Amino acid sequence: MHLHWIVFSFFLLILSFGHSQESPKVKGVSFVGSDQPINCKDVEPIVELNANWVTLMPYGFIGKDGIVNYNSHWQWWGEKEEGLRKTIELCEQAGLKIMVKPQIWMMNAYTGDFTLNSPEAWGKFELSYEQFILDFLAVSAELNVELFCI
Repeated sequence: MHLHWIVFSFFLLILSFGHSQESPKVKGVSFVGSDQPINCKDVEPIVELNANWVTLMPYGFIGKDGIVNYNSHWQWWGEKEEGLRKTIELCEQAGLKIMVKPQIWMMNAYTGDFTLNSPEAWGKFELSYEQFILDFLAVSAELNVELFCI
């Protein structure tokens, strides 16, 4: 019986220690990539909301061939690597923590309905998606972002 009380007391000590240290609450917003370059004034409204985290979402687009296209000349500035890098810099300067979450977009369709008709087509998609994720992961790692989400 004495051993049970020791174990129980140790358990309570661990629980109370864990609750005595407050972890900062995540107060985040998603920041949509802009069609034009931004500056620090564009990040100020996030800080004014008392947010401490921001999610940045570079986009890749699935073409009719099932291949993920990204960093294209026709994309918005904030959706591409150049815009992501600058936005990360501006958000860090504002004291925000960053999550990068690459997104796939399909024109006039829900991405959950995406399908391909052959193993070869799936293989091409998977290779292009892998490269899309790894390219933005490399940028995120290089710039030491706090979180990367797939």
